[in-house]
Amino acid sequence: MTRSRDLADSADKDISGTLTVDDLTASGEALIGTSTSPSSSDVKLAINSSGGGFAQFNFNGGAGSAIGSPAASTQAFYTTTGNIGSDVYTERMRIDSSGRVMIGTTTEGNPAAENLTIADSGHAGITIRSTDNTSSRIYFSDATSGTGEYTGYFIYDHSNNHMSIATGATERIRIGNSGYIGLNNSNPGFPLHIKGSTNTNAVLAVESANWTAGASAELRLAYVGGYNRSIKGHHDDGLLFYTNQTDPAIQIKADARTIVKAPSTATNPSFKIENTTGNNTFNHSAELFAPSLASTATNLMVIGKEGNNYNSAWLGYQWSSNASQSDNKLTFGHWGANHLWTMNANGHIQIANQPCFLVRAATTHSLGSGWQDVNYNVIVSQKGGSNFSTSNFRFTAPVNGFYQFNAQWTASGNADQDGTLSLCINGSTSNLAGSSSMSDTGYYDAHVVSGACYLSANDYMQVKRYSTVSNTTRGTYPYGGWFSGFLIG
Repeated sequence: MTRSRDLADSADKDISGTLTVDDLTASGEALIGTSTSPSSSDVKLAINSSGGGFAQFNFNGGAGSAIGSPAASTQAFYTTTGNIGSDVYTERMRIDSSGRVMIGTTTEGNPAAENLTIADSGHAGITIRSTDNTSSRIYFSDATSGTGEYTGYFIYDHSNNHMSIATGATERIRIGNSGYIGLNNSNPGFPLHIKGSTNTNAVLAVESANWTAGASAELRLAYVGGYNRSIKGHHDDGLLFYTNQTDPAIQIKADARTIVKAPSTATNPSFKIENTTGNNTFNHSAELFAPSLASTATNLMVIGKEGNNYNSAWLGYQWSSNASQSDNKLTFGHWGANHLWTMNANGHIQIANQPCFLVRAATTHSLGSGWQDVNYNVIVSQKGGSNFSTSNFRFTAPVNGFYQFNAQWTASGNADQDGTLSLCINGSTSNLAGSSSMSDTGYYDAHVVSGACYLSANDYMQVKRYSTVSNTTRGTYPYGGWFSGFLIG
């Protein structure tokens, strides 16, 4: 056996047989290619050469492997092909002077992720294999104890075949065996199942890169035949809902008050509420969409034209009590007045605000012979505007329509036997809506007339009395006379 003093020269040496302690230096080291002992006494074999120093291991004289130092402070691992003496070396892994590990490459990765770099001329990857009733894990740690050791992680549970992803040491995403994804949900029941972290947090946000004029953010639900099924938030146009058209089906404008339906066609009505039960029975499940109302509060649906306070009207439901249907009302209103028309649950119209009036005749009012205007100058009540005038005793029609009128007049004596009471359209005694005469049946002569007619807006109705004698309206209230009327429709 060649001794260590001979191993220290620069020539290659073949060592055969058994290397014993007698072949080592006084410090117990084997020095090959050098006579200088390493600085650490724990090193028992030192190999040095101008090419870096390698140790080779062969299997039965054939191909094998080698380790060496191809550069300063660098460790490399090789495989060889061919037999001893005709070896071809291929580097497989390197640990450089910074402790970076490179497999299949001698070039480290990005400085932010260079501790381990794996490369291949084809596909590259890592396989973590465990048993079918355990899990495979990758932990991200910033501490040596506590939850900081797994503050982020990937876990694949082989027993249930699901993947968990965590941040802050808490699972945030789970991909189930079916491929369903749960966000803050460990048991997803839908392809994407999102659960908020609190009762008030939003669970899904779609945000535009820059929220300026013309910008929008869209949630696309489907894309069929070039048409969108989506919900879009637009900086200028508000919230837009698309179905099968390029124009939005519904738009809630940016002022958050106006809802606009896309233009209508014969087969596409502007707005439609349809009973999906297939019969005329009211679907009470729709009550789930009704708000909780306080007593006498009204839930409204407002319609009209934008830009002016005088261009709106509303349909509402006024709730008062669960105990009595008659207290709860369907009500209509306009910009000019609330509750112009109401109908209770029994179908009774309780407040009809169409034009109507009731007036009383002046007592002890003297009427001469011939045609005379009956003086009705005391207004008991009128609605729908001040359409009856006590200065000329006329009711002026505010709108076109059919009107019903009733008049009564009582003379203070029985001399008015040939008296006639008439409803005169526009004051004309030849254009009457009704006329009535009454003979003497007692001390007082009473005349009653009733009639219906069509009046155009601004036409008027007036009561006139005809007699061959003069007389006076009965002076005792309320027997002198009454005049009333209302718009039928």
